[in-house]
Amino acid sequence: MTVSGTGLMANNALGELELNRLGLHSLQPGTRLASNMAPTTGRSKDGAAIAIGSPGADRITTALAQVILHVACHGEDLQTAVDRPRMHPRRLDDGSTRVEHEQDAMIAASLDAAGLARHEHPLHVMYFGGVGAALRTGEGQLQAAADPRREAATLIT
Repeated sequence: MTVSGTGLMANNALGELELNRLGLHSLQPGTRLASNMAPTTGRSKDGAAIAIGSPGADRITTALAQVILHVACHGEDLQTAVDRPRMHPRRLDDGSTRVEHEQDAMIAASLDAAGLARHEHPLHVMYFGGVGAALRTGEGQLQAAADPRREAATLIT
């Protein structure tokens, strides 16, 4: 199914439990399921444009935000930003929260200093999504990035 007039495919997910806290069967028939799906595009004042997306359930939004932050605010090239260690806040079944994060001394020290519960994963685990992105700089140069957390590749010709 596509969204009328856009050519975009509607989400084919069966529902994401983290967005449907009362359970998937609590929705009325015909209700559209909530989704974290977030293919994203953006443009800067200098004409640069980015297209970015990721699979990864509730980690989609945090994965995209972290990559965009490193590109837009820190001026990193796209592949460096995609490769960086990630973190994701998670609400546990008992109602408590903790921050899941990939192995990184600065992230661990910052979370410890803030007194936040955390759980460390090895670097580049698929749990944190698999960002794919393409960027056209303001000067017209193309960049593409494939996430080492999933099997992927890029080619610019």
